[in-house]
Amino acid sequence: MEKNINNKKSMISNHIDRYSNEKYHNFVQKMHDSGNEQMFAPVYSGIPTFWRTKSCQYFSEIDIALAGYPVDLASGIPGARMGPRAIRDKSSYTGGYMNHSNGIIPFDICKVADVGDVPLKNSYSIEEINRDTEAFFKEIWDDGAHPITAGGDHSGTYPILRAIGAEKPVGLVHFDAHCDTAKEINGGQNSSGSILYHAVEDGVLDPKRTVQIGIRGSMEPLWNFSYETGMKVLHIEEFRQMGVLNVIEEIRQVIGKGPTYITIDIDALDPAYAPATEVPTPGGLTTLEMQQIIRGLQGANLVGGDVMELSPPLDGANGVTAMTCAFMMFEILCVVADSVVSKRKNTGC
Repeated sequence: MEKNINNKKSMISNHIDRYSNEKYHNFVQKMHDSGNEQMFAPVYSGIPTFWRTKSCQYFSEIDIALAGYPVDLASGIPGARMGPRAIRDKSSYTGGYMNHSNGIIPFDICKVADVGDVPLKNSYSIEEINRDTEAFFKEIWDDGAHPITAGGDHSGTYPILRAIGAEKPVGLVHFDAHCDTAKEINGGQNSSGSILYHAVEDGVLDPKRTVQIGIRGSMEPLWNFSYETGMKVLHIEEFRQMGVLNVIEEIRQVIGKGPTYITIDIDALDPAYAPATEVPTPGGLTTLEMQQIIRGLQGANLVGGDVMELSPPLDGANGVTAMTCAFMMFEILCVVADSVVSKRKNTGC
């Protein structure tokens, strides 16, 4: 019993046994020597790329591509199109760029760059946006980079999954108040509430390797497809009863060793932590719980992730939701970077 408890604890936090202070200072020096000193400039200065990394359009030269999805045509309330810019701005506030819990410095172990926003030929057609988005992320994926994306409404996750799951369907760790598995909503098939229905139907998402966390609210009758296809749905009440440690264990059993993507609709969090989103739904996760779960995915075969549904016009003067989104995106970046390094060691490349 004691051994089992200790194993569960190790799934959440390793408390800096991988990176000493000396290694961190070596990382800082390396960034300065390579011309990346802007990463450590005052938080209010410089060009606001994600974590003030350098911009790059050559995906084959990097391990992780940080991208923006400035779209909100598939949501009921406009504003999420401004999400990527707000998250870029707040990303410099995450600090010295070492995860205090697991010791990961993603910029030290991987080549990480901001590749800009999805280039949109037509910003008024969700069908054309989907095609442009899929093509953009397919190029990233085919060139060997792992995408981590800031949104934008949740519709962007669908073409991203189409791009990275084309050859082999991926598993999914899905944080949300809603399952997003309706065939259509209000007569439309391209809403954010239908993305996973279409991903499964297209064969790019494996429903039996999909976990949905934090589900709640009055839209439950729309989500039958989740249950019919074998998705693991964790309503917020079940989440609370299980506790974070058991939830992590359940997630890892479901996703197994196959390629897995992480998607966050920020309304998975209680509105007390993330009010600036299209459908704020009381009774959600805390920020710490979400961070702990993401950290608990370290060691899984992670291929990318996203943070969606931030609407900056609803965020007020302090931008608390944008800040929260930046921190959650950083958590995804850390575990994906760790996964990239592990796969590199296993393949000898």
